[in-house]
Amino acid sequence: MRVFLPHAQVSAEETRSRLIRLLKLMEERFSDMYLIVALANLYGDVDFRIPGDKQDNGGGFYTHRPIGDNKDLLSVDWFRQGFKVNYLPFVRTIVQDEFIRNSPRIMAYNIGNELKAESRGEAFNIGHPDLLVDFMHTMARQLHQLDGDRHLITTGMISTRHAHGRQHRPAAAAVRHPRLDFITNHSYHGDDRPETNLEQENEAPSPEDDSDLVGPLGKPLLIEEAGFKPTENRQNRSAWVAREPGCCSSRNRPAAICPGVS
Repeated sequence: MRVFLPHAQVSAEETRSRLIRLLKLMEERFSDMYLIVALANLYGDVDFRIPGDKQDNGGGFYTHRPIGDNKDLLSVDWFRQGFKVNYLPFVRTIVQDEFIRNSPRIMAYNIGNELKAESRGEAFNIGHPDLLVDFMHTMARQLHQLDGDRHLITTGMISTRHAHGRQHRPAAAAVRHPRLDFITNHSYHGDDRPETNLEQENEAPSPEDDSDLVGPLGKPLLIEEAGFKPTENRQNRSAWVAREPGCCSSRNRPAAICPGVS
């Protein structure tokens, strides 16, 4: 089960207390259940984000409004130094807690949900994959130190393409660090490209597929999110999900977990 840990209106100390209560409950009643814990969120339009990173007066770090979107995203300033203001103290409060450190119910930590370093240009959004790589590697080292190597660590990225790494794969370096234990993809279909219809897009591989990195990096791929839009001819999406690369074991794909259709 994957959870977004922070909430804008809940302190780090209260979040730690709630997580401990959840882990104890899981140990008592659901000992075959494991958590993937996302420690931050790219998007400022929901409250699942670090307290203090977005302010009512428009300040803070959710100041990037990408072209073609109406969501406020984390700015490049957050990835440069801003993450040290609220995010890093939050992470320390949670991860170095002795009970949490020793809990077998945590499978892995996401450094963040779908993070990418991006700024707005005049005609298109400008990616800063090198900045993202530096941040991911810094946090991979920090998390393993705080956690004492007790749990897996990963990025929580949609894909390297989403993080402006498709053409020359500079963002692939973000998952190459030895302290990052597996690759993540959030594989949705149905963006309705002009040259294809929805049925064709559901049949085609997800554009977020990073399975070609599995061999070169020697790391497994986990599909953390997957989804298909129903079409007029097919409302039941289970067959598409069953064929999704990474959701099932095969000779050519790594085994992974597919959490369901969204």
